[in-house]
Amino acid sequence: MTCVIVGRSEDRDAARDIKGIDLIGQTDLMMLMGVLSQCNVVAANDSGALHLAAALGVPVVGIWGPTHERYSTPVTPYEDSRTVAALSEPVFCRPCFLADCPIDHRCMKRIPTERVHEAVRRFLQETHA
Repeated sequence: MTCVIVGRSEDRDAARDIKGIDLIGQTDLMMLMGVLSQCNVVAANDSGALHLAAALGVPVVGIWGPTHERYSTPVTPYEDSRTVAALSEPVFCRPCFLADCPIDHRCMKRIPTERVHEAVRRFLQETHA
C-alpha cells in the first residue's frame, strides 16, 4: 500500500510526518480527480478532496472535527452509505465550524490514529476480498 498525500501548499507542515508520495501543492482540480479516482480508499478531513473522492465512488474515511458529519455527509453514487466511514469525537465545543481553533483542536486531536487505520483497513479488506 502506498499513501498519496494531497493538499494545499499551506498544509505541508501538518503532513510532514506522513510517509508517502507527496503531491502537496502540486495538483489542480483535474489532476486531483485523477489521483483520487485511482485510490482504493481516501482518508481526509471534511474537505473538498473527501467529497470529490466520495462522488467518484471511492470509499472514504471522513474525519470530522469543527464540522459535523450530519450536515456534510459526502454524496456517493451508491444508494447506501457503506462507502463512507465517519469518525469524530464528542467534545463540548463541537461543532464550532472554526478553521482556527481558539482552544487546542481537541475535536481532531482526540481521534486516535488507530481508529483511522482500522477504518482504512476495513475498506481495503472489503476491496480485496
